[in-house]
Amino acid sequence: MLLLFLRIFIRKWMKIKIRYIKYLIIAWVLFYAIPCSASVAFYHYGIENGLPEARIISISQDANGFIWMAGESRLFRFDGQQFKAYQNTGNDFSVIPPGKITTLFTASDGTLWLGSDNGISWYNFYNDKFIGPVDGWESVHVNNFAEDNEKNLWIATDEGLARFTPKQNKTTWYTSSDTIKIPENAVLPVSNISATACQPDGKIWFSGSYGGLYRLDPQTLEVENFNNLEGANFGSFDIAHLQFTNSQIFVSTISNGFFWFTPEEKEVNHQHFDHLGYTIKNFRIIDDSIAWLSSNNGLIRFNIQADRFDLYTNVPSDPMSLDRTAADNIYIDNDKNLWVSSGIRGVNLGLTNVPFNHFVASSGGAYQLTQKEVTSILFDHTNNMWLGYEGGFVEKHSHSPVQMKQFQLKSKKSSGPPGSVMAIFEDSRHRIWVGSWQGGLQIFDPVKMAFEHIDFKPDSLNQQLKTADIRGIAEDNNGNIWISFHGKGIGKYNPESKYMELFRHDPENPFASLSNDYSYNLCIDNDNNLWIATVYGVTRLNLKTEQFSTYFHEAENPASLSENKINTIHCDVDGTIWAGTGNSLNIFMHKQNTFQPVLTGDEFPYLDISAIESVSPGEIWCSTQSGILRLTYNRISENDSITFQTRFFNHTDGLVSTNYFTQSAATDEENNIYFGGNEGIDFFSPREVKEIQGSQVKTLITEVSVDGQPYFSLIDTTNSEVPLLELEHDKQMINLRFTTIDFNYQSRPVFRFMLEGFNSEWMYPQDEQVATYTNLSPGRYFFRVEVKNKNGNWRSGPALLQLKINAPFWRTPLFIILAIIFTITLFVFILKLRSRALIKRQKNLEQKIDENTRELQQKNEQLEQANQTKNKFFSIISHDLRSPFSGLVGILDVLTDPDYNMDIDRQKELLQAAKKSADNTFELLENLLTWARSQMDKINISPQTENLSKILQNNIELKEASALQKGITINRNFPEQIDAFFDTDTINAVTRNLLSNALKYTPSEGEITVSAKRKNGFVTVHIADKGIGMNEEEMRQLFDLDKKSRNGTQGEKGTGLGLIICKEFTERNNGKIWVTPNHPQGTVFHFSIPVQEL
Repeated sequence: MLLLFLRIFIRKWMKIKIRYIKYLIIAWVLFYAIPCSASVAFYHYGIENGLPEARIISISQDANGFIWMAGESRLFRFDGQQFKAYQNTGNDFSVIPPGKITTLFTASDGTLWLGSDNGISWYNFYNDKFIGPVDGWESVHVNNFAEDNEKNLWIATDEGLARFTPKQNKTTWYTSSDTIKIPENAVLPVSNISATACQPDGKIWFSGSYGGLYRLDPQTLEVENFNNLEGANFGSFDIAHLQFTNSQIFVSTISNGFFWFTPEEKEVNHQHFDHLGYTIKNFRIIDDSIAWLSSNNGLIRFNIQADRFDLYTNVPSDPMSLDRTAADNIYIDNDKNLWVSSGIRGVNLGLTNVPFNHFVASSGGAYQLTQKEVTSILFDHTNNMWLGYEGGFVEKHSHSPVQMKQFQLKSKKSSGPPGSVMAIFEDSRHRIWVGSWQGGLQIFDPVKMAFEHIDFKPDSLNQQLKTADIRGIAEDNNGNIWISFHGKGIGKYNPESKYMELFRHDPENPFASLSNDYSYNLCIDNDNNLWIATVYGVTRLNLKTEQFSTYFHEAENPASLSENKINTIHCDVDGTIWAGTGNSLNIFMHKQNTFQPVLTGDEFPYLDISAIESVSPGEIWCSTQSGILRLTYNRISENDSITFQTRFFNHTDGLVSTNYFTQSAATDEENNIYFGGNEGIDFFSPREVKEIQGSQVKTLITEVSVDGQPYFSLIDTTNSEVPLLELEHDKQMINLRFTTIDFNYQSRPVFRFMLEGFNSEWMYPQDEQVATYTNLSPGRYFFRVEVKNKNGNWRSGPALLQLKINAPFWRTPLFIILAIIFTITLFVFILKLRSRALIKRQKNLEQKIDENTRELQQKNEQLEQANQTKNKFFSIISHDLRSPFSGLVGILDVLTDPDYNMDIDRQKELLQAAKKSADNTFELLENLLTWARSQMDKINISPQTENLSKILQNNIELKEASALQKGITINRNFPEQIDAFFDTDTINAVTRNLLSNALKYTPSEGEITVSAKRKNGFVTVHIADKGIGMNEEEMRQLFDLDKKSRNGTQGEKGTGLGLIICKEFTERNNGKIWVTPNHPQGTVFHFSIPVQEL
């Protein structure tokens, strides 16, 4: 690439290597003497991109289009999206024979061969497995492959030269007398062969691993020596690679450069590429004239006939350059793309048919960018390039002489730069005009070599516009300069009279004035109309009559602008007017006098138009916020309509930028188009873009599994038929994994698939490229896959697979006849059984009636139980709750009656009785409310793991005051931490009630013991008292609702409701409660709850 060649010598020149100046001038002359040539865009694949191993020693492409990359012990298959690893360990199908991989080779029939230090093996696609090593090749170290016209493989090894015939699986060895392994045909001067190549006439070239170049005639067994040719002592050279093409043998060496010659003439040509290419590790020749060579100093493209080369290296500021300068191995695939391994950095894919070139930010210099944000571009009448930067300065890149000059702009608003340079324009008198964000209008003074502010009349307007934001500049046929003042309208400036006239939006007359004062760029059409893009609509100004016409978006009118904010306006070489917005491209229809959308975001996502350029009739180019769009169109004058085709280009096509600045565009005198973007400037020749043809995309199935197991019984695709997968009916699930191979398209592909015969609609996979079908009916199906390209079109192909599901035996004709006979017989038999069934049915009905009767009785018993509960509830309210309140009221009456004259001790005694009565009433009321809520299912049980000891301790502390009054001692016999799974509120209520009962029935000076133990997944709590105790009948009826509890040791009354609550709450926590005697006196209440969730 000439541009890259130019950059290299500029960098050398910047390092004061004066001898490279002549190459800089030559490169520049070549650059302007011929059209832009297609460049190479490199994309890197390393560990960070999914390549499992960074050091790749060999690359090849098989018949299906997969790229294979060999590490030293592992092999990787790449389809453009994913890497699949093959290694020599494991028991699955994705294995390779043991040994260290040395080389890969694809034969003319598409078979992939693998060479290692353990012989050769080949890849079976349908088994996804390498077959080998071939018998007799064990422990043979393979160095290189070649293939002759008879499809024999010639293999360079450490044991000699071998001819292998795949069809016969036969090996013929050619060795020297010093061989250890095979003495057959000991005609070679050396046995350790490093490289080999085949002539069309059957003669074989080979080189020794320690030097020497030879040619073998397999018919006569004669060996020619080419070691001591004039200009090349091959006997002492370390030869890396050989290739025979176009009647010449080409030789690369590790330390002596690149050689080629005709064997009969023996006149050696030598090239070391200006001392950059002495170490040529590998090379490939295409089209008999272009050699690609890998060296430590970069990748070299050598035009053999023109004896001219280009060097490709790593340029840190250029994301499309090689990831690493040193190149080890090189391979050219079927689309003539380059695959370059770079040692420790993985592999670079070089797209050679890329028509796009670019300028990127570098250290500065001619045709290098100081900064990557270029906001305006101009090529003047001598084809010098002027660039306006976001940083507020302008550069002029001259080609005669080759140099760059930078000009700093100043703003009258501040001492700093004026902001982004949004417009650069050359008028008919070759004056350069510049407009920036807040710098006003400026003109270049060639004498002072600086930009100067323009002062114009009237002065009031000059003061108003001296720091104006300028977005566009144009010149009419009368030499007037039209300026877009963003926010202030448009101005008409006469350079001779220095008079400025300002046109603005008139709110009182919006349709006969500028549509909006916030204007963008301008263009003048073939009819001398000035078109203005604004933030609200498009304005056309007739320069003869100065009459305004405005165009806006109308929501209900499809024949109007798609939206009102117009990013850019363009008058193309055909005279067609185009308006680009944030979501569409619009064309002006002259006969209809309106704009209408041509493309919208529905066809192209993120269709945000930044700039438009045109160099050929019927074609425009648009930079957008996601790439570059080409639209070719044909206008039909009869009905004022348009037909068009589009193609979209983005980063995957070699563009350095992913989005582009508004109005940052230009065309040079060679009709190359330039767009400024976020990473620099992309430029190209539209003619060369047209000539680039897209690659053939191949979609194929990579894996078939049936019921979760790999399945390989497919018909080979080398014939013209669709591959067939035949399965029995009992196969429940079929998985088809598919992919597409298109290395020219770097984005993730979008697929859709269909199984004809099963469904009629396309299915769209989300993440995985897999189609799954279950329980398919017997029949024949065709599996198809389509992939969408970046232009939104679906690319179809033939069916990938024919699927046949065999019918089960019960769908055969014989089985159907037998089934009919059986059915008739069965029908007669059923008639006989029907009477028996009726009798049996009668019995079943009677049994059902009995069951319903029993169920009704159960319902009645449940209803009686409910009535019992209700009666108990009312009984408690009417009696147990009424009595304490009556006693409490009586005591209060006595205390408050002035007729009673009692002493202080008596009053205290009555108050103590009143307090006890209130406490008992409160406890009764609390239990009553809790029980009522539980019966109404208003208590939510939310168990979780908690410390049960904390619950026990808190309730003991709560009851200590009551215990102290009766002189009762509460003993604690449980650890500080004992976890269980329970609901805190309900278990808290259980503990509190049981402690209250223990206090109630324990006499004064008695004691209560609380203990807890964990056993068999449960925690059991024991509350033992030494109270009045219970007999067996009382303990049996203790949890019955209709049984009333006894009074306490001090006459405390109870309802028995607390124990009912305890039982219900314990059971709702997946536990249980029971009572036992506490010998010799008292009672022990036990309840258990689980340690963890059940």
